Amino acid sequence: MSIENINQAATAMNALTARMNNFVGDADAQIAQRRAAYDGLAADLKGVVNGQMYFVGYVKPNEPNPTNIDGGTFLTIYDAVVRSPYGAQVMLFLDPGIHEVTSDIPVGNRMIYIDKNGVEKPVIRLKARASDVFNYPYHFDDCRNGAVYIKSCEIEFPAEKIDDSLEWNEASSVLLQYTVSGFNHLSLTDCKVSGDAPFALVTGNGSCTNVLGLHSTTLDGTIVGVSRTASGVSIISKQSLTLLNGALVRSTTGDLPNILENGG
Repeated sequence: MSIENINQAATAMNALTARMNNFVGDADAQIAQRRAAYDGLAADLKGVVNGQMYFVGYVKPNEPNPTNIDGGTFLTIYDAVVRSPYGAQVMLFLDPGIHEVTSDIPVGNRMIYIDKNGVEKPVIRLKARASDVFNYPYHFDDCRNGAVYIKSCEIEFPAEKIDDSLEWNEASSVLLQYTVSGFNHLSLTDCKVSGDAPFALVTGNGSCTNVLGLHSTTLDGTIVGVSRTASGVSIISKQSLTLLNGALVRSTTGDLPNILENGG
């Protein structure tokens, strides 16, 4: 091999080495760039998930142009809840005035918090409906390990039946409907609940488990905190509870040992 061939081979080797070094340098830079992008995506994803799982709505029945988005305005409690992610913590602030419930509100596994928006207490008015055999109100429904917390509101059960020839369905004439073999949590603080039919806040039916919290709250009328106690288990925690015009904390018939209640 001549000197010229040796020099050409050395030049080629140097060029190859330079290309390899450049390749490694470029690869390291691209890896670092992608790693930074992935780290940013992961951090952003955490923020997105956290943001999506905390849902806020302002319920304004007279709003001409509700936005129906997180942080925006809604015409009804139902509209806000069904647009929130399943499993979210849902914070709803109700304008003063009447808020009619004309559809069952699906709780699912959401944690729903309802409070007033302003000084005056809003009124949550459950409207009535009828099947072929019973009357019953629209209510919070389909609770699957979720919870409903209501603060500083007045809650009204229907004043009239849809069909006077039919009785009220005791198992469904409630504020929070049971889920068979499910867990139902209802909490009322600084609320007044009124009604003049065999209504209840929750019912111990279908082998469900109820947790009912009542703080600084008034039940006015023929309302029972927990009804149909024989078919489920219930826990009642109360403080500063006022009972008016025939209201009861729980049914006086049924399997009373199925209820755990404090003396407050």
